[in-house]
Amino acid sequence: MRRVRRDECGFAALWFMGLVLGFLIVSGVGLDLWRVFSDRAGMAAAVDAAADAGAAQIDEDAFRSGRLALDPGRAEEAARDNLAAQGDARRLSAADVVAGPQRITVRGEGYVTLTLLRIIGADPIRVEVTAVAEPRVSR
Repeated sequence: MRRVRRDECGFAALWFMGLVLGFLIVSGVGLDLWRVFSDRAGMAAAVDAAADAGAAQIDEDAFRSGRLALDPGRAEEAARDNLAAQGDARRLSAADVVAGPQRITVRGEGYVTLTLLRIIGADPIRVEVTAVAEPRVSR
């Protein structure tokens, strides 16, 4: 058997600890990135659903005269009510709803707090999502 020199004692343990630390850092960054992706998807789903709810508010007088248009007041109210009723909307810190006769736009903004990157001083990541919907005739 080969004799281990005195200056090589513990090298394997230090090398292994370095690998484990590197793996933990990469895993933590991956976790933070996944959290941003997941929260953004939830915010986008909430905003999309609110825009769809608003786009369903057809102006009945215009429809009777042969035009397809939104009732902007009802559309904005329906979109805001839909946002308030959704669980994913709690991730939004601000929401803006603007409706016109031909489309409704819902914009939302939220912040995602990080776990590992917060330890090194990273600020929460700002996420902005937008959905636009137009009235249409179903078939």
